[in-house]
This record gives sequence, C-alpha cells and structure tokens, in this order.
Amino acid sequence: NFYRCPNEDACLGNRYASLDDPKKGRCDTANGYSGHLCSVCMEDFSAGAQYTCAKCPEPVANSFRLAAVFIVFIAFIVLLVRSTMKSAKKDKLLLSVYLKIFANYIQLFVLSSAFDVNWPQELRRFFILSDTVGSTSDQILSIDCFLDRNQDPVLYQKLVAYALLPIIVVLISAVFWLAHGFFKKCLKENMPKFISTVTILLFIVHPGVTKMTFSLFSCRDFEDGTSYLAPDLSLECWGEQHKSWVFGLALPALIIWSAGIPIAGIFALYRNRLYLSDYTIRLKYGFLFNGYK
Repeated sequence: NFYRCPNEDACLGNRYASLDDPKKGRCDTANGYSGHLCSVCMEDFSAGAQYTCAKCPEPVANSFRLAAVFIVFIAFIVLLVRSTMKSAKKDKLLLSVYLKIFANYIQLFVLSSAFDVNWPQELRRFFILSDTVGSTSDQILSIDCFLDRNQDPVLYQKLVAYALLPIIVVLISAVFWLAHGFFKKCLKENMPKFISTVTILLFIVHPGVTKMTFSLFSCRDFEDGTSYLAPDLSLECWGEQHKSWVFGLALPALIIWSAGIPIAGIFALYRNRLYLSDYTIRLKYGFLFNGYK
C-alpha cells in the first residue's frame, strides 16, 4: 500500500528507476526528515505543525530567545493578575475584561484544535493557518532542541513537562507571595492574592496541558493493521511503551488537571455563590466571573 506523505515537501520520491539500482524502491526524504511517511524530524531538527522540521539554532541564541519569551509571558501574567485584583474593587474594569476575553479565546481555540473532529472546511483552514503560525514560533524557539533524544521520545518528554507545569506554577506563586509577605510583613493579607494568582495561572496553562495529554490518544490507523501516534508517526499506538505512558501519566493528567481544574473552579464559585460581591471573594476568584454581567 502507498500513502501520501502529510508534508509533501519532505518526500522527494523515488529517483532510482533502474531495476539494477540497489536503492530502487526507496524514497528519498528532504534534509532533516526521516521515518514513516517522511514525518519524523532527525536529530538537530525541531518539529512544527503539519509535520514540518526546521534546523535547530545555536544553543546560545536559542536560550536568549526562550528567555525573551519567558519575560514577555511573565509580563503578561503580571498585567493579568494586577488587572484582576484591581477589578475586585471596581466592577467591569475594561482592561481586565479585554485580557480575559483574549485569554478565553486562546483557551477555546487551543482546545478546539486538539480534537479530531470533522470541522467545517473554513474552520479547518483557519486551524491549519494558526498551527502554521504556532509552528513558526515553536521552531524559532526550538524547545525540542534542548531535549535529549537518546532518552525517551521527545513527545513523551514534553508530556512530562506539561504534566508538571500546574505544580510548577503553584510552587512559583507560593514562593513569590511568601517572600513578598515576609518582607512586607503581610503574610495573611497575601493569601487571597496567592489564590487569585494560582487560579489565573492554572486556567492559563489548562488548554496546553489538555491538548498535550489528548495528543497521546490521537492515533493514525493503516490498512496493514498498524497504528501510530499522529503527533509522532515513529511511535506505535497501544504498544507496551505507549500504554505505560498513557496509563501512567496521560490519563492521570487528564483526570487531575484537564477535568480537575474546571471542576475546582466551579466548586469554588458554587460554594461562595452567595458572597460573590464580597471583596475577598472577588479578589480570590474574580478572574472567573468579574465582568460577566
């Protein structure tokens, strides 16, 4: 059976037409591509959307790029947290509402594109275009290039990072507000601010964690009975290695983070439903409901 390569630019075809050529029947791949359907990135190349591969930049340049993006992300989070805290005192603070709309759009878009659904053609084209933009940013940053490919596959290493991300953001928030409270001598007053920061960060990272964990359940079946993971066609679906990662990490992450974070938010709002106008409750959970009137 013959299958079309998902990225046609990666497959150069069979140039060995002679019957005597020992390479006859083998398709050449573009530089940086290998594996099933020419879809696997070789070492020193980073993967992007639509099965594209790009050469890894120099480690020093790549580190500076990651540092710059991290600083921009921190600045956005600080702005979002500050605007949420200010909106606890003032109803419908426009900056808080606009930032929340933007964050909600990103969340909905990331989650929608993660599911293998027969979307309308126009929406699928939009997803592809956005994935291409995201792929460009991924390849500029080249996070894959920092991972050791001699250990576990890159996809599984990324799953570990995403599964630990909610824990990391909670710990960072705790350290920041504890240090702030210690030096300002306002530990008790900082508790609502800590809860507000954690609430915002968990809902910001939630779509990325969900998309990554769902990717381990996205398989591509072939007519010969084999099945491989769609994000990485070098990994067999439901083999021993895949099962161990699914049941050992992906499924718990889906239950604890993907389902647990929104359930915890709903529970917090329901428990405090009679006190949503109180300043302390608005400070803690205002990100979830301020401006929705």
